[in-house]
Amino acid sequence: MQYEYTLHGHVLEQMLTAKYLGLNLHERLSWNFHSDVTSEKANKTRSFFTRNVHSCPKKVKDACYTTPGSLQYVYLLTIAFSIGRSTCLLSVRPLMEYATTAWAPHSAQNCYKLEQVQRRAARFACHRYERTASVTAMLNDLKWETLETRCNNQRLTMFYHMQHNMLSITPANYLAPVQSSRSRSGHDQMYQVPYAQTDVYKYSFYSFFPATVCMWNALPAPMIQSGTLSFKADISDYYGH
Repeated sequence: MQYEYTLHGHVLEQMLTAKYLGLNLHERLSWNFHSDVTSEKANKTRSFFTRNVHSCPKKVKDACYTTPGSLQYVYLLTIAFSIGRSTCLLSVRPLMEYATTAWAPHSAQNCYKLEQVQRRAARFACHRYERTASVTAMLNDLKWETLETRCNNQRLTMFYHMQHNMLSITPANYLAPVQSSRSRSGHDQMYQVPYAQTDVYKYSFYSFFPATVCMWNALPAPMIQSGTLSFKADISDYYGH
């Protein structure tokens, strides 16, 4: 059933998608469209670097992929290279990782799209385009974690901040703690995983808690009780290697 909404006497146009706070929301609450837009934008940025900094050293290409910046400075960046200044102001990866604590792709298709951008960037950084060259070896040499691993780390770090009152979001307001008598293993800060039967709840707007609580409950107790800096390093090792 469709309903017309009006504002000051004007009928509002119905849209399939809308951009809000940098995220492309779809009427079906699916992240497929946002994944397409993000991978396309990241590929265009990667192609820009391929054309303009192809002769630079590997560490410069590495920085072009991993270091945040803004597009208006790219031209100045190219000039800086020509006069010997190895400064990088734009990158590809932050485009794909923007707000992933909220929208992180879950389907194999969407994960593949974004991981392929990184794999192409690894070939560019290492200047290895042979079909027999191992992209996995390149990623290990560059010390680039998979985007899925980095997303999991970001979600767990955010949950850690919430759990330790570093954010104005309290997990206890949204989740029920696991009773100690029900858990013979794990740690004393575990939560019940929210029940989710439909993809709308599991993978769309409310995806953070169902996905993150599962990972949080599986962490070792010493890691949960560590300091912030130690926690970030520990989860990177725990999930990355």
